Amino acid sequence: MFSDTQIVRESFLEDINNLLNIGEVPNLWGPEDFEEILGDIAPLAKEAKIMDTREAKLKFFVQLVRENLHIVLAFSPVGEKLRNRCRMFPSIINCCAIDWFDKWPNEALYSVAQKEYTKQDRLGLTEYVEKLSNISVKIHSDVIEKSE
Repeated sequence: MFSDTQIVRESFLEDINNLLNIGEVPNLWGPEDFEEILGDIAPLAKEAKIMDTREAKLKFFVQLVRENLHIVLAFSPVGEKLRNRCRMFPSIINCCAIDWFDKWPNEALYSVAQKEYTKQDRLGLTEYVEKLSNISVKIHSDVIEKSE
């Protein structure tokens, strides 16, 4: 997890951009590191029926890294920094799911809750949908208030 306050040099974002885009940081590993990686990945590659070549095993390693790597970026949208960083490092936009954490109006919370509770008709909630929707709005609003 990286927040925008932890980025001391913009070159950090270049590495994050590469991780998001291709799954690796170029020139990160030395030759001795590759040999260790190839030794460690060999049983998994054999199990996955990967060809027994150096290139195929390294490609398989990068694929495993990409499948299992999760990066959380917490950037403030205030000011020009985020806009400039998104222009300079497009993987921040192209290779990420963006969650904007803005306050929802109570009407929207109620609408979503009502829709979700109505879907659960097999649970016999039909007569409680309105009350459950109202309490869901209350709980959500109270949590936001207390956390602020």
